[in-house]
Amino acid sequence: MKALRSTTLILAMTAVLGFPRSSVAQTSAVPPAVQAKLMFGKDEKEVDLVGRDKGMVFYRPRGGLEGASLSAKLAEITEGEFVFELDGDAVSKALMAEDWPAAAGLLTPVAIPLLPYLDIPQNNGVTIALQAGQSMMKSARKLMLAGGVNMERGTNAYVRARQVLKAVGAAEWTPDGELARLNAIQCLIAIGDLKRAAKELEEARVPDQGDECFGLYWLAQAQLHYARGKTRSAMDAAVKSVVFDNKNIETFPEALFMTGRCYEDLLEWYRARDVYYEIARLFPATSHAAIAREKLKYLIEKKVTKEKEKSEIESVFFGLDEDVNAKVQTLLKSADTKAPEPSDDEAIEDVSEVVKEGKKTEADGEPDAPPKAGGRP
Repeated sequence: MKALRSTTLILAMTAVLGFPRSSVAQTSAVPPAVQAKLMFGKDEKEVDLVGRDKGMVFYRPRGGLEGASLSAKLAEITEGEFVFELDGDAVSKALMAEDWPAAAGLLTPVAIPLLPYLDIPQNNGVTIALQAGQSMMKSARKLMLAGGVNMERGTNAYVRARQVLKAVGAAEWTPDGELARLNAIQCLIAIGDLKRAAKELEEARVPDQGDECFGLYWLAQAQLHYARGKTRSAMDAAVKSVVFDNKNIETFPEALFMTGRCYEDLLEWYRARDVYYEIARLFPATSHAAIAREKLKYLIEKKVTKEKEKSEIESVFFGLDEDVNAKVQTLLKSADTKAPEPSDDEAIEDVSEVVKEGKKTEADGEPDAPPKAGGRP
């Protein structure tokens, strides 16, 4: 019974992720032991972790007899280090290439046995498990974008990703746990479970500006509002993510893309064009850039930005005499050529100004500043 909680979690995860139970757990339903070093203050123990039950961790001395285990309160453990094998070079290559299925395939088998123990403080498994969940989530998004028969596969993939991310979310000792919980909410939004997503987002902490999860929180808010058909509310949240965030590469392009979608829905064609152009320019080798280029082609073909814009907002970033349509045409023609690297934060900040100024054309004044922590959006 001591190992019941971790056994149930691991077997449930292997089932939902599509792994055969025999690859992770024996037919006797005993979970695989996880080798680890645990710190109890200054005392270090090399152990085999064998189970969890609420606030208890069960283990046996490294190499000890099966069936004989000791227990410790989670609160007594000050640090944990798991022993596992992972091809870090292969993972890095897959992540750099945005080959999310390959990354998930490398990370997930390593992460699954660690999931019951991620709330052990200062452990080295949270990053691996978070990357696994995020890679699964991005694989799901790619399937959904493909449409057709892939929609059901994408939905199932989001469900699997959420299972991993929820487990990572139990690691409340690290900001990664909060990121994982927000990612898990994004999975609900993606599959249309908006009621549960809204409930979990309502229960989430409202981050302070500068917090690591700030941009992701407001991006999730924007995605929820957009899914509910509340375009202007989605725009407000997306602008907060773009303008007030620290430009986290994991969230900034997506939030910027959301503003472009909102501008399209609001028939603000020039603003949509400007945003998509900047995404394609600043993040040329990403999937966001590929979609942005398709959006730009659509806008050009529809000729919705053919006439010279009456507003002088172009001067905020592009300069009074520059023809943005011509810049778009040049970018599309050279899409196969790697674009110059932006000048670090300067180029990103300039894009934030374009978004902020575009928002001000809808209503006078600055975008609303984010609320203090603890307030509701």
